[in-house]
Amino acid sequence: MALRGPAAAIAALLLASCEYSSGPETIGESPQEVPVAQSGTVVGLFATADDAALPGHVAREFVSFGFAVDVDPIIHLVPAGTLPPPECPGTSEQPGALEGNLCLFEGERVNVRHVYASFRTARWRSPNEGFDLTVVSMGAGRLSVSGSWALTVGGT
Repeated sequence: MALRGPAAAIAALLLASCEYSSGPETIGESPQEVPVAQSGTVVGLFATADDAALPGHVAREFVSFGFAVDVDPIIHLVPAGTLPPPECPGTSEQPGALEGNLCLFEGERVNVRHVYASFRTARWRSPNEGFDLTVVSMGAGRLSVSGSWALTVGGT
């Protein structure tokens, strides 16, 4: 998902404060240079939507960090209207994460029974470049979930 408006400006500032190194990565036949985050906090937005024909419909979205990390951060999903755990000092409007954590803050959900986040899709890529967002519908009709995320790696 492309960032726009104030979220893009915030993400650009946070990306500028991160330290990176590059390393070769092979995807298919050709090596590619992938920036690897060494330390810092970065934030982004996520959203997925679909039309569910039946209850239990599954929608998936891959959300890219825009860089790679050498570790598997602990994922915390903070449902809309709930208090975040101590590892996720923030809100959907101002996401935050302590070192080694990926915090997803739901901002809005419609017709959603469950939301899951994992590195399953990203695992075949080493280091990780993002996460899978899986959403299960409560009933037939439009389903959607959106929010923000924060990831902190290394020392800040």
